[in-house]
Amino acid sequence: MFNKIKRAAAILCAALLTAATALTVTAADMGEGKVSTTLPEGFDKTAAVIEGESYTEGNGDNVQTVKAADGSEIKYVYLKASSNDQPAVAKYTFSVDKHGKYSFAFALRTKSGSSYRDGKVVVDGSSSFYVARTDSTANNTIEYVVGYNAVELKPGEHTIELYLGDDFDDSTVKSIHLDKILVKLDAEIKAEAAAAPATADGTALAALACAAAAAVIVAAKKRA
Repeated sequence: MFNKIKRAAAILCAALLTAATALTVTAADMGEGKVSTTLPEGFDKTAAVIEGESYTEGNGDNVQTVKAADGSEIKYVYLKASSNDQPAVAKYTFSVDKHGKYSFAFALRTKSGSSYRDGKVVVDGSSSFYVARTDSTANNTIEYVVGYNAVELKPGEHTIELYLGDDFDDSTVKSIHLDKILVKLDAEIKAEAAAAPATADGTALAALACAAAAAVIVAAKKRA
């Protein structure tokens, strides 16, 4: 009996530690280019949304639609190199009403495979960074890429442009599939995170559970 309890506790502990490492990453602890399968914390309330197909200018770009596993449609922009060697680009305009640093989240359509995909993002013609992900087993779902340095914006209208990456070769580096861009004041993201109920770290919880399982083993051994 004791050995059965010990074995069960070990299995439970391993499962909890495995689950802890698979917890969704939030905006607060993401690094550049980090991918989340769910909408990152902080972008789920009052974030401005720029739909991918709503570009105001573009060349070499193409709006496509696919059906997701749940039956919904994903409409996305697929940047393609143009025949006259001009860089493919989709340009958007958006407005903010407060002065401050703003963070961006990029919703991308997934495609199964192993291709590396990236795009160059330029805000107001100056601030630039790359948004990238590598294909995985997921197909026709939405993943979010966040964690970029916040960009300072003044109240009024601004532009954001998405280009094919400078390293695009349609072989080792392919184009991203942009569903939408989310924009939010960095201070509001941090304020909402601070106001949210504190949650314990998943790994710490798993460690506590393992400690509890060890206590059960000790108790069972004493009774044996």
